[in-house]
Amino acid sequence: MRIGIDIREVSLLSRSKVGWYQYTYNLVANLLAIDAQNEYRLLSMLCRGKGFGGDERIPTASVRRLPGKLTGVLLERLSLPIECLLGPLDVFHGPCDFLPRSLRSRRILTLHDLMALRRQEFIDPGWIASLRKRVCAAAKQADAIIAVSEFTKAEIVELLDIPPKRIRVIHNGIAPVYRQVGDPGRVEQVKAKYGIARPYVLFVGNIEPKKNIEALIRAFAALRNGSTSSLSVVVAGHKDWHFPAIQVVVRECRAERDVVFTGPVDGDDLPLLYQGAVLFVFPSLFEGFGIPVIEAMARGVPVVASDRTSIPEVAGDAAMLVDPLDVAQMADAMRRLVSDTALRNEYIRRGHQRAEAFSWEKAARETLQLYQDVR
Repeated sequence: MRIGIDIREVSLLSRSKVGWYQYTYNLVANLLAIDAQNEYRLLSMLCRGKGFGGDERIPTASVRRLPGKLTGVLLERLSLPIECLLGPLDVFHGPCDFLPRSLRSRRILTLHDLMALRRQEFIDPGWIASLRKRVCAAAKQADAIIAVSEFTKAEIVELLDIPPKRIRVIHNGIAPVYRQVGDPGRVEQVKAKYGIARPYVLFVGNIEPKKNIEALIRAFAALRNGSTSSLSVVVAGHKDWHFPAIQVVVRECRAERDVVFTGPVDGDDLPLLYQGAVLFVFPSLFEGFGIPVIEAMARGVPVVASDRTSIPEVAGDAAMLVDPLDVAQMADAMRRLVSDTALRNEYIRRGHQRAEAFSWEKAARETLQLYQDVR
């Protein structure tokens, strides 16, 4: 088969390396590692560096690089068929909520969530209309849709009226590095790099409304006020448009000295940042999957997580699930996992076991099977 994949988001998100970047990069890297029989043609934006995402394992010969604005005009405004850029294809995969027009290839779309249709208050208002139009059009055109969770599949069926038989659930994975134990000395170096001087509760994700970081900070303040804890909170992620609202909450809780905002974390540092944490808290109000939950579990950190949307599906019984809007409940869960050694060890054990169910190699094999099935 000749398989085309849109990897432009890898170039666009190469600095933050979250969300769509993680999905596209890890899926394609693993597809090329397990599949030597089919030909892959990758549509990329012009960017610095060699290979794919800087990975020399992936040959540049398979990458078709074009200026980002030009591809957007050609594919989205002028509706140029994808074959005009990549040549004849049997299958084309749009991994990030967009599908171009095609002459003959079968088209597969990955939908990560339907937040633009379900919870518009969590999206920058300037993007809502275009996201809704883009997602709805791509879903109607797709021969098959990959949903990253059963939760997202149910949303697609309900909100887009897509028959369930056209949707296949393929869970996201985590990279092997998250299953390894890092050198304690390197952990201390990473903590110093990001200005972390005390034991810490960790959150990983962009600072945006759906992440519910305000509740985490208020729960931490309640935990701090109820004990002599010397913990701090580390928020590791891009300071998105919602950041000023978070700063207001930090000041209200008088937690300026207790909260560390790292900004984007280098990929090599993130596993070590997980490893150094006392506790991982993920109070998100809406997730199509929630990769940080299983990254933390794989790295041996006990997890408190929201009981909303896809998170219970991903976490199973390996996280202490809480109502993300109940600050007192969240603070109590945090206190229990920090102070009760036996309980901590039990959730660490469950987390290691749960994380074994998710890998990018598994996701790649299931995706390759879908390519073969739709051909």
